[in-house]
Order: sequence, then structure tokens, then C-alpha cells
Amino acid sequence: MFLGKGSICLLYVCLCWGLTCHAQPGDGLPYKRCLVKTLNFEQGLLNNGTNCILTDIKGFTWVSTETGLQRYNGYGFENIHPVIQRDTIAISSSVLLFSLSNGCLWISCRQGILAYSPFTNSFRHIVTVKAPEEQNYTINPLKETHEGIWCMQQGKGIVVYDTSGKIVREFPDGHPSFIDSVFRSGTLLASRAYTCNSQFIFVHNNSSRILKIDLHSHQILAIDLPVAGPFTLSCNQHLLYALSAHGLYGMDLNTEHVQRAISLKTILSEQIYYHAIAAIGQNELVVSLNNHLFELDSAFRGLKEFTSLDRKSIVTTGGGKFIYQDRYKRLWLLTNDDIKEIRNVEVPFQHFLYPNERNNFVRCLYYDEKEHLLLAGCYNGGVQLYDTLGNPLWQKPITTEAVKDVTGIEKLADDDYLIITLGKGWWRLRLKERTIDTLPLAPGLSTHPPILDNQYANNLQRTSDSTLLVASYENVYRYLFNKSKLVAFQALLPTSTLPPGHIVCVLQASDGAVWVGETRGVINRVDKEGQLRQFQVPGNFTIRSMTEDALHHIWVGSEKGAYLYSLSGGWLSTFTRESGLLNDCIYAELPLDQGSGIFISSNFGLSYISSDGTIKNYTKEMGLQANEFNSSSCVKTASGKFFFGGVNGITAFYPAALSATNDTPVINITRLVVDDSVYSFPSGGWSGDSIFLAYNKNHLQIDFAALGLLNINEYNYRYRVKRFEASWQTTRNPAGIRYTLDPGTYALEIECSPLLSSRSIFHKQFLIVIDPPWWQTWWFRFAAFIILFSSMALAFRQYNRWKYMRKIRDLQLQNELQSDRERISRELHDNIGTQLSYISSNVDWLLDAPVSFSREEGIKRLSVVNDTAKHLVSDLRETIWAMKKESIQLDELADKLKSFFQSQCVLRPNLEMNVEEHILENIRLSPTAALNIFRICQEAIVNSIKHANGSNISLNIHSGPSENFAIVVEDDGKGFPQNTDFPGHYGLDNMRHRATELGAVLSIDSIPGKGTRVSLTLRLPF
Repeated sequence: MFLGKGSICLLYVCLCWGLTCHAQPGDGLPYKRCLVKTLNFEQGLLNNGTNCILTDIKGFTWVSTETGLQRYNGYGFENIHPVIQRDTIAISSSVLLFSLSNGCLWISCRQGILAYSPFTNSFRHIVTVKAPEEQNYTINPLKETHEGIWCMQQGKGIVVYDTSGKIVREFPDGHPSFIDSVFRSGTLLASRAYTCNSQFIFVHNNSSRILKIDLHSHQILAIDLPVAGPFTLSCNQHLLYALSAHGLYGMDLNTEHVQRAISLKTILSEQIYYHAIAAIGQNELVVSLNNHLFELDSAFRGLKEFTSLDRKSIVTTGGGKFIYQDRYKRLWLLTNDDIKEIRNVEVPFQHFLYPNERNNFVRCLYYDEKEHLLLAGCYNGGVQLYDTLGNPLWQKPITTEAVKDVTGIEKLADDDYLIITLGKGWWRLRLKERTIDTLPLAPGLSTHPPILDNQYANNLQRTSDSTLLVASYENVYRYLFNKSKLVAFQALLPTSTLPPGHIVCVLQASDGAVWVGETRGVINRVDKEGQLRQFQVPGNFTIRSMTEDALHHIWVGSEKGAYLYSLSGGWLSTFTRESGLLNDCIYAELPLDQGSGIFISSNFGLSYISSDGTIKNYTKEMGLQANEFNSSSCVKTASGKFFFGGVNGITAFYPAALSATNDTPVINITRLVVDDSVYSFPSGGWSGDSIFLAYNKNHLQIDFAALGLLNINEYNYRYRVKRFEASWQTTRNPAGIRYTLDPGTYALEIECSPLLSSRSIFHKQFLIVIDPPWWQTWWFRFAAFIILFSSMALAFRQYNRWKYMRKIRDLQLQNELQSDRERISRELHDNIGTQLSYISSNVDWLLDAPVSFSREEGIKRLSVVNDTAKHLVSDLRETIWAMKKESIQLDELADKLKSFFQSQCVLRPNLEMNVEEHILENIRLSPTAALNIFRICQEAIVNSIKHANGSNISLNIHSGPSENFAIVVEDDGKGFPQNTDFPGHYGLDNMRHRATELGAVLSIDSIPGKGTRVSLTLRLPF
């Protein structure tokens, strides 16, 4: 649809109306002082070629630059390199950003569309469309509705995608040629090519024609605008706004008629090179023209210029090209040089000053409740006058050679004001006439020294309609006025108690007592009866000011903190830097109308002390005139507005407004350093508000921040790691916080509250999981438990088997012992008894021989008896040795064998004897086994000595794990053939019989002429 003649006429009328109804720049526009933060390369911005910006649901602000994608976390920019299934997608050109209603982001880039979830810190590739070499993207998301995400796509025109990246609707007449021209024209980079509301989408390609898309009827129309040259669009629910270098136009959404227009010359009388517009809500427009930023309503009225706190333009050089407001009411202005973050709320502190004056050093204040005027006395600056909005009412302050260092102001009559100067006397200001003359004095008072003799910090106080208390160099005086004339005075303190030059300030309390502060830290309290009491503040520091609060407590400001006293002079409390004040040098105090809360000015800002002792601090960065204020320079109005004078003007505010700012920040971990390496947020171990780390990556350094309307340092923070610490830590700078955590699950709890509204507390909890090493995991512990249990069960089973076998062995030994005893009894009966019988028969033969026998026969018979007796004794000893023991250890048997071996070798003095013993395992033997072993070895030794005729004989005894024991008797004698029988000799047969009975292996190896080797080996079952 095209504009007709009627619309052109209406446009002309609107332009003329705009030219006549708006003030020229020289007239001075109202200011909207805002906190402004400049973001550039110092914060890590890749380059100043920015084209798109968006704040996600967690408060992070994403920025597209010509060389890549970045995210601002409140401290600085971090480069974004999406990781999808362990593949990193390189983004080295500009992208388009779009926010979905579910909190996710769409990033349109060369590869298509990437979806980012802030809840899992993960990316997905949902649309794959490769852009031509000369372009950075081919899809531009426009608007999300219940049907899906409306996009313009090169080659397709207008299409609708669902959240999974699938096209759910295409339009037969989607105007693909028009959309292609948008991508080719570069409009998406130079300015915002589209705008939308709940019903329409408007797209332009830098020509006068725009595309109007009805989201309800799906109708797409081409509309011509009466706008020449490059322009930008924005809209609300009622009007479409187009801004060019010449004018601002408002067009009805339904009729497409221009309803209002304004020439930019009515706003800025200079050529426009940079321009941008954004409709904020339903009734606010933000317009950027060159390096200026303006605010006006949708009817093009109420024009204000955004400025920094010091009333300077938002942009220093160049101009703004794109405006975006996030849900925290932060304006983001993309300029050709940097990014401006603007808090789109006026600071709660007003700043009064005379902008063209070099000196705004305000020493004293007076507010006229009747005229609603604020008078300020300046040091080296005379007298200033303001209205309640902070507008200077004079072009220049009133000053004379005498009246330039003003230390006190008080109203005397309807139009007369007392002006007290430093060392130049007292004067009268006639406000309407704007003149200063000499103060009328009663006769005799012109030479009154205190009028000329005062100090910089001296103050005054009105106590009645006609009476003032004034502190001077040497005393405190009560002055009586008759209208504007000083008629009498009275000294309040006895001069004998006051060294000259120490009086600073005075206060008359509600009980009538007068308090006087001195430079030496002395407080003089004079009650209504005139009784003087003196006491000192701790440390004797200079007292600068005093006031009484609503609970009738006296606050005393000194150069070492603020002191609270009862009305009678009793000390109650002290507040210093250690308590939370910004500075110990207290200049002035203003109490609230209720309770004991009080605001105090200091050498480093303002502080509020609540009734419970909580302290909140405010500095120049929050809108104060400066950080340094002046002694007793304060006043409050009946309506509750506070004024504090300082070195750069006046700070004015309503205390209730300090907590009126609506802010809902989101607390986030902005930087995580693990073992001195920065941990990237898209990595797999950082999922949403949970962080998962290996056991050997437990040295953490954490930065966190509240991302909202305020700056990071405008919140009070407290934090703790549950299961690691019980107490809370507090800070104003939540960066570089270090922890070393053992494996386990922890909860990092963070709370924050705005400095201007401590009652608003925001809470966030992050989960930190340090995985245990594999040997501390549940599965390893379970497996180890199973193995340990099985091992213990097996060991227990083996132990029980060993005990069982040992018990069986003990029973066997007992049985063997019983059998041995029976066998030995039989042996005693059969062997020893036989030998005794043999001896007895030979003795009987000798005694009862029937015939005589020769001597040789008798000797032979006696020799036989003797040998038999010796054998008998030996056998008896060995048998008794075995019978006396229930068991015999191997080492004991070895000693017995060695003893016998040595005794036998004595019979052959020339026989070389060798004994070798290696008992590694001491075996327990039954008496029968021990006796059988002994008999076998005994027979082998005796045979070798008697029959071998060798020169060497050896006895080897071994015991070890492979063989329970082995005994070897070896000689180098004459040997014998092994198959030879020896009739009448049964020794070898007895040896074999005993070995068989033992279950041992007896080996007899003999070679004639080379000796004989007898080996007995026994392997026991345990």
C-alpha cells in the first residue's frame, strides 16, 4: 500500500509541528543521569565491529563481532567456541542471536543454526545450511509464536521452524527475492533490518519499501515508507517507528498512515551520521543520534538526554548503531568504537551544582521550607540558589570580596538571610534583590570579636524564632535577633575551661542541654541549670559534627568514627571502618524521622547505619557528587529529602528511594579455574549449575557474580561450601575465591543483596562433585569387599582344615604313641628279655658247668656276655629315650644321631668324619618314627665303620619345604655288590622293614671299591 496526498500533507504538518514544539539544543535539554559502563578491548572485546547483542536467561550477555562470538560475564568477555560431540565449531565471523521462550539461544552462523541451552551449558547443531563464501549466515530468526520460530531464509523467503530445527511451514509467496536482497544489502550488519510485536513482523532492505508480515492471518504485504536514505525500524503494539538521518516517523500499524513525525533538527542541530532507535515497552522510545542518546515518549514528547553521572554524553567519539534493552532494564548501545552498558533508571541520588562554575565546594546548606528553595554556601564560591529539583536559579552564584568563603546560612526574615563567612564577619542576603549588605547590629555589638573570629568547621543552630546558637573560635554564643537585627548575645561556656581555638561545633538537644565539641576530642555538656560536664571521645580525636536522632540519642562525628551517646551523656556505641564504614573521618549526620537509623557523610562517601547496626555504603560510582563531603554541611526537608554538601556540589535523595530500585539478578559462576587452568563452560564437566571434576582436579578458583541491573560490586555477597565449612564468608568482590576439596559432593551456596536494598536477598546453589579415585569408588570397594570376604572365607576354611588335619595328626600320634608303647613293651619283652635270658643262661653255664672248661673258653663266654650286656644297655637307653616323649622334634633327633655318630667314630681314630646339618623346617615326629629313623641310621653308621674300611664318612641331615627331611650316610669304603646276600646277617633287611613302616624311601647305593651311600627320605602330609 502506498501513501496518498493526504498522508503527505499530514506528514508535512507533523514535521512543522515538531520544529516549533521542541527546544533547540542551545536551550538545554533535561538530563537523565545514568550509570554508564564502557566495554572495549580492556574487558577483552575482540574488536569494535559489533552487530548483535542479547542477554540470556541467566544474565550473561552475548555479543557478535566481526571476528567471532563472545559472552560478557560481568567481569569481561570470554570467547565462545561451541563444542558439539567433542567437535569444536570455529566461529570467526559475525553471527545472529535469537532468544527462545524456553530460555535457549539460537545462533545463526556460516554452518546453519546452533542451539545453546543455558541449563546444560551445551550446544546442538539443529539446522545445517552452509552460507555462501561472501556471507556469514543465510537464516535470520525473527519471531517465536505458538506455530514455531518465524525466520527469513535466503533462497526460501519467510519460513517457520520448530525448536528441533525442522521446517513446519513455508509460504507460496514468501517474497524470497525481497529476503535475498536483505541478505545482500548488508542491512543486517549496518542496522536492524527488522522489528516485530505480537502481531506483525516488519523487514526492510534499505530501500523505502518494507515487508509487513501478519502473524495471525499469514498475509505478507509490501509497504512504501516516505523515508529516504538508510533508516532503522522499531515498533510497539500501536505504532511502527522509522528513524533516518532526517526525521523520526510514527506509522499506524493497521492503516499504514503516518500519524506523527519529527525533524531531528529539533533534537540535535548537527548533521546526523549515526542513528538507531528502540521502542521500550509501550510508551518509551530510545533514540541514538551521533554520540547522543535520547529518551522520549511514544508521542515524541518528554525529551531527555541520557548522560553519565558527570553529565557528559554517553558516547565520546563516533556514534551508536544498535540499541537493545534486556529484561534487567539495561540498555546496550553498540557503537563504532565500543559497547555502552547503560542503566536505564535514574540514579536515586541527585547532583546539584552550577555547571559553568569551576568551584562547587559546598560548605553549608539551608532549606527554606516556605519558599521551597535551597541555599548553598560555598568555600571560595559565594552563595548558590536551587529549586527542589536541583535547577540553579541564578546564572552565577552571588559573591563579593568579603562574601566568598561562606560557613553558615540561616533565615532571619521573609527575604533576609544570615550569611556567616570565614574571618570576614556576618552579612545579610536580600534574596529577591540578590544583594548582600552588612548585618544590622545593636549598638556595641559591632566590635563583638566572635563575629569576625570563627573557624572553618564552626556551625550554627536555630533554637527558637529569635535565637541562634553559634560556635566560634573561643566559645559558643546564644544570639538574640529582632527580625534581621542582632540585638544581644550570651556566652554559654566558662572561659576558664576552654583553651582558645578548640571549639568546633554545637548542638542543643531536646532536653535543653547544649553539647559542644572540640578539636581535642572533648565534649562539653551544659544542662538547663548551667551545670557543665566534660568527657572525651576515645583517642581524643577532633569532633566535627553532632546531631540528635528520633530516639533522642546523640550522634557525635569525629575524625575516628561516629559515637553514639544517650541524652544524659552515657556512651552507647562506636562505629568505625572496622564496623564497616568507608572512612573514619565523619563530616555530617542526618537522622531518619523514625528509629535510630542515620546517614553520615565522610571523607569517602555516604554511609547508612541502621537501628541494628548494619551499615550500607554509597560512593561516587553510585551517583554522589564526589566521595568527599564537608563538615556539618547537611540539611533535610519536612518532606524527608536529604541534602549533603561536598567538594563538587550537593547530593540530594529521599532515603526511601534508595531501596526502590527493582532488581532481580541471577547469580552465576562466571569463571572457574581448575588446577591453574581456566575451565571452559561448554565442556562436558560443567552442566548448568553442576560441576563434575576428577579427584585429581580439586584445586578450584571461582569467580561468581550477580548479573542484573546493578554492577557486580553494587551487591553484598556471602557464600559458603556446605560439607566444607559451616560459617558464611562475606565480600564485595567475589573473585579469586579458592578451595581445595576432597572427593565428595558439595553445595556452593551464594546469597547477595543490592547495596541500596539490603532487604532483597537472592539465593543460588551450585553443585560441585569431585569424583573419587577408582580405588575409592563404590564398585571398587564392593569388589574389594567381595575379594576380601572370599579370601577371608578361604583362609578360614584352610585354617579350619589345618586345625582338622592337625587334630587328626595328634590323634594319629596318640595312636602311634600307644602302638609304640605296646611295641616297645613287646620289644622289651622279646628283645631285651631275650638278651637278658641269653646272659643269664651263659652265667648259669659258667657257674654250673658239668665239666671243667679252659680259660680261653671262659673268657670267650664272658666276652659274649659283656657284648650282649652293652648292646642291651644301649638298646635300653634308646628305647627309654623314645618312650619318655610324646613327640620328638627333628633337631632333637639330629642331636641324638650326631652324638651316636661321634661315639662310633672313636673306634676308628683314622677315620675322617664329616657332619652337615640344614634344618629349615623343624618337624615333629612320633616316638616310633623317631626310633625307626634312629635305628636305620644307627645300622648304616655301624655297618660303614665296621665293614667299609674307608677313610671318610659323612652324615648329612636336611629339612625343607620340598622334602620334610632327608638323612644321608655316605662313606668311601670298599663297597659291596648290591645283589649279594649275606647269610646270617639281617641288618639291611631290618633297615628296609623299618623304612617301609615309616612310609619313607630308603635308598642304598654301593659300588665295589667306591663306597656306599644310604639315603632315607620322608615326605609328611603336613
